[in-house]
Amino acid sequence: MKKIYLSILTLAMAAVSTVSVNAQDMHMLTAAGVTPQRHFINPAIAPEHSYMSLPFIGSLGLNVGTSIGYGSFIKGGQIDGTALADKTKNKVLGSNFSLDLISFGVRFREKNLISFSNRIRSNIGTTYPSGLFGYLLNNPIDYEGRFDIPLKSNNMVWNETAIGFSRIIDDNWSVGARVKYILGIAQVNTNDTEFHIDKDITGSTIYGNVNITGGNLNFSKDGELVSLNTLASNPGAAFDVGVQWQSDDRRWKADLGVTDIGFIKWSAESSSRIYSKKSEAYTFNGFGNLNDVFGSSSMNSMMDSVYTDLMNSIELDTISGYAHTAMLPVTFNVGGEFDVLSNQRHIVSLNFMGSFASKQPLYYALTAGYRYTTGNGRFSALATLSHKRVDPLALGVGLMANTRKFQFFVLSDTSIATIFGGGLGRLKSLSYRMGFNFFFNKNKHNSNGYYL
Repeated sequence: MKKIYLSILTLAMAAVSTVSVNAQDMHMLTAAGVTPQRHFINPAIAPEHSYMSLPFIGSLGLNVGTSIGYGSFIKGGQIDGTALADKTKNKVLGSNFSLDLISFGVRFREKNLISFSNRIRSNIGTTYPSGLFGYLLNNPIDYEGRFDIPLKSNNMVWNETAIGFSRIIDDNWSVGARVKYILGIAQVNTNDTEFHIDKDITGSTIYGNVNITGGNLNFSKDGELVSLNTLASNPGAAFDVGVQWQSDDRRWKADLGVTDIGFIKWSAESSSRIYSKKSEAYTFNGFGNLNDVFGSSSMNSMMDSVYTDLMNSIELDTISGYAHTAMLPVTFNVGGEFDVLSNQRHIVSLNFMGSFASKQPLYYALTAGYRYTTGNGRFSALATLSHKRVDPLALGVGLMANTRKFQFFVLSDTSIATIFGGGLGRLKSLSYRMGFNFFFNKNKHNSNGYYL
């Protein structure tokens, strides 16, 4: 019986074992104003002068969200099976990470900017197998009913090289676009994989479908990552577009951006698929008298027999050399800001960012922000309040420093319930974003209060 659980659990959590992570770590950037990092979520918003981010550590972002804090299902050091099955129903786990290896932009003819970047990025998106938790931990012996276990998970890691162009059209409008060349590093997608368990007092009937694809992964060799020499065999392409509007008095701004519209072609050389050749129902009626079974020499053989029968009913097969195309997780962003006193010292903002991938629920963040800047424009303090798909309320803070030659900022937010006495048991999300940028030919203040 243990092997049945392990088999289903392995399939349910296969993608979570991938070390990774889209742009959700950038949801606080609207509150930060104009920065090179914000250029990644809307190519129309670009610094007014040439810039370079400090290589490798100049732009780093991380976001983790779980929908549930562990305190909601662990009571007195023990797992509450009923709570775990209930709290994870229709909930998601999301995690995003980005690291800029190099990023710079060159301003020319005053109204134009060309940018270049190379970044490592990844995306995790998966739903919890709540039906599995219910079957394992909240399943009274006299219960009769169905446990549904849809395994929705799409995880991807990639490298992107991008060239962008931004232009100020007039005093009110700016536009931008970016094209990207993609190299796929790794992917696990469960596609339409799902299981169902019909249970009554006589036993459990298990049936389902398995269809999992691996990019740069060979499932026939225990999920082995193929040599990085094959990265060039997994090419892709994507593009970003954006637009920004500002009022004549420059107090109001609004923008819209759509990023990562594209794909990766995972080659037959490096990819694989595991699927069920047939999907017959398997009925497990128990081991009989447990007093006679536990501790007996036949226990292992009986478990092996059950495991073999289950696998035979599903009949899994692995295809090495499975070429396929996967879409990147698309992110859209709409936001705006208002200069309260028309002096660039008190800015309020509102921003909505949403990301979605194949067969995944929308992962979003709605963020309200406030930024105070000192009279000389050198320092800013920021505060954000976000409502996320995985967290009802998250509170964030940040600091910025601007001089004639560089800009540094750090932003972070976490669950408000954790901050105000809830402890780690109520932690649902944690985000971090930093930037360290060098500017060229800055010698006066611009309209945002920063040194130029």
